Amino acid sequence: MKRIAPFLLFMASLNPLFAMDSTQWTLSPDGLGPIKMNMTLKQVERSTGKTFNATKPNPDQAENEGCFYVTLNGVKNVSFMVSGNKIVRININSPKYLTSKGAKIGDTESHVQALYKGKLSIEPHHYDPQGHYLTFFEKPDNRGIRFESDGKVITLIYSGNHEEVQYVEDCL
Repeated sequence: MKRIAPFLLFMASLNPLFAMDSTQWTLSPDGLGPIKMNMTLKQVERSTGKTFNATKPNPDQAENEGCFYVTLNGVKNVSFMVSGNKIVRININSPKYLTSKGAKIGDTESHVQALYKGKLSIEPHHYDPQGHYLTFFEKPDNRGIRFESDGKVITLIYSGNHEEVQYVEDCL
């Protein structure tokens, strides 16, 4: 019984994390809520109490077996890019999620620029002639957040490691 009591106390202390609605998690260059970049899939499952829909690439959908996307059961509108069995990018496609600075899908470009106080680089979108990529890196060659816009409002947000956050076509 003496060994069980500390274990039960530990498990009870984790309950608020498991009960927390994932839309309360914020997206930063380092991750989403308890999910941090470069965590393994098993580490994410342990830290969230949730399981992934898959742990290997779907052969019909993967561009290469070393990089693929998964979703976390119970976490809607979020996908995770996996490379080397680690989370390297997190995509958000719902206005229910906020970045650590308060930006969300549906915000205007000017609002996001104000939140990031001139620290965004702006590039033309590769497929939408009106659109832009607004990218924030805390430090060069570090993790970042990228916002995609239609030229007016934010349509997609993702964070990740330096290389992966700049990919235009999923794992490419």
